[in-house]
Amino acid sequence: MSSISHTTLHEPLIIAGFQVRTTNAAELSGEGKIGLLWHRFFAENLLEQIPHQTGNSLYAVYSNYASDEYGEYDFLVGTQVTSADNLPPGVTIAAIATGRYAVVSTEKGPVTEMVPGTWKEI
Repeated sequence: MSSISHTTLHEPLIIAGFQVRTTNAAELSGEGKIGLLWHRFFAENLLEQIPHQTGNSLYAVYSNYASDEYGEYDFLVGTQVTSADNLPPGVTIAAIATGRYAVVSTEKGPVTEMVPGTWKEI
């Protein structure tokens, strides 16, 4: 089960992680990149490669939408960091400005169960 908070005011965040560009059509067709990124993230223990971490929370950031639900967007999986300095190759950042955001939190569990179940709730 997930929890959705619609009016949470957040300070700026820097999320460092690994990113792909995809579309909803690709994800639904079986040719998606998000599932592969999650698999790689855990299989290669990519979290250990990210310096300056502030905690142990994982973030999935959807950003840079080209248009609407049919266009391309970026998907980043990573963790909050205090600095974008000295990131290793392949690690990118999503800078999230201060603002009111819908924050979706899930219980701990297998990504393959938590993410689809959370999207159904959203």
